[in-house]
Amino acid sequence: MTRALASLALVVLLTSAAFALEVRSFPRATAPYAPSLGTALAGIIPGSFHLSYNGSAVVIEATDWTGVDLNAVQAQVDAAPADAASLHTKAAVDNTQGLAACLVEAMTRALLPVLNDARQNPTTVRSAITADQARTNLKAQIDVLGCGS
Repeated sequence: MTRALASLALVVLLTSAAFALEVRSFPRATAPYAPSLGTALAGIIPGSFHLSYNGSAVVIEATDWTGVDLNAVQAQVDAAPADAASLHTKAAVDNTQGLAACLVEAMTRALLPVLNDARQNPTTVRSAITADQARTNLKAQIDVLGCGS
């Protein structure tokens, strides 16, 4: 079971006591990339659902199958990319690049007021900025930008 499917399984374990889940199986020769399939199915299956792969089919446990177009579900199961390490790596790189860009922006926003003040008032004597002050300013900018949330 992939890490993504294991994570989805944990969510179901935590919520299954509160909801009765109805199980349906959809044939598939290979394990799907769960994040892509989950996103595609979110627009088709109302409420919460859980995905797993049993070696020959995608098993979906859902709280509500009322009015769900099962052919549309099968089409999404068929169209989902196969689970591959490269897809997990790409998602991790995308998330890391987004976080890194946000942190660079936060550092720039924290540093610019200090630089601009020094440029506008070059003769003013300033006290050194401590590491704690720098971290506090950086954290404030991270909160403004919403990095990592």
